[in-house]
Amino acid sequence: MTEMGVDIGAAQFFVLPLAILMCRDSAGRISAICGSAPIVAAERQSALVLRESYGVCLGIVPWNAPYVFGIRSAATAIATGNTTVLESSELTPRCYWAIGKAFEEAGLPAGVLNIINCRPKDAPQIANVMIEHPAVRKINFAGSAATGRKIAKTCGENLKPCLMELRGKNAAIVCEDADLEKTARECILASAAPQDPPNVVSSASKQRLAALVSNAVSHGTSLISRPPTQPSTLGASFIPTILGHPSPQFQIYATDAFGSLVSVSSFTTKDEAMKIVTETECGLHAAVFTRI
Repeated sequence: MTEMGVDIGAAQFFVLPLAILMCRDSAGRISAICGSAPIVAAERQSALVLRESYGVCLGIVPWNAPYVFGIRSAATAIATGNTTVLESSELTPRCYWAIGKAFEEAGLPAGVLNIINCRPKDAPQIANVMIEHPAVRKINFAGSAATGRKIAKTCGENLKPCLMELRGKNAAIVCEDADLEKTARECILASAAPQDPPNVVSSASKQRLAALVSNAVSHGTSLISRPPTQPSTLGASFIPTILGHPSPQFQIYATDAFGSLVSVSSFTTKDEAMKIVTETECGLHAAVFTRI
């Protein structure tokens, strides 16, 4: 799991167990797939609903949690009688290769699961070619909103259904009566496995995090907690940083950081808290900490 920048604990107790659970869940749902015979109003008429496989499903999958996204894209499609193609991230090619190898060793016939690795500059063209190919009938994408818009446009032009999981910005609302020690612990454990210092996927990712901090600070955002500089000796690691009161116009406000970077804003009323949380288009999860 060193490809994606996680420690052994996160790999053993989160990423791999969740991927295995998804695989078992997909297998268990096979027996639940069935047609139906709905009641029709007209006499001497009947209706029968049959479920058929799409054919070829395309999964465009990211570097983060590759076993989770890879299994989710491949196992569900295969379990419902489809073949699948995964266009994987160039940052985690070995992880996706391992998924293909596991399915092969389990007895999956050749050609049912196909994995493509490519250079970043070639990825958009390859994705477009595959989406437009008549054999591909459905697309599953996980990644940025900017790329998602382009893929959705191509899918729409080709009248092909697509499923998307785009960027996220998970908020935690901490009320005045909350247990602060428990809240801090839960927020940290819910976002990352404790490690010192936290790793990121690449040096480029570390530079991106540093740029987000610099952009916010240069526009007046306060630094609540952070060392003066990020030591270059840490390689692809980023020391946890807390920013105070970023404004909506700053990149960090609506950017999925993918690193140990958090911003904190204060509020006085519930309506103000909801306004802060909903000012960004992103959102996957949210939490409220209170004793009520």
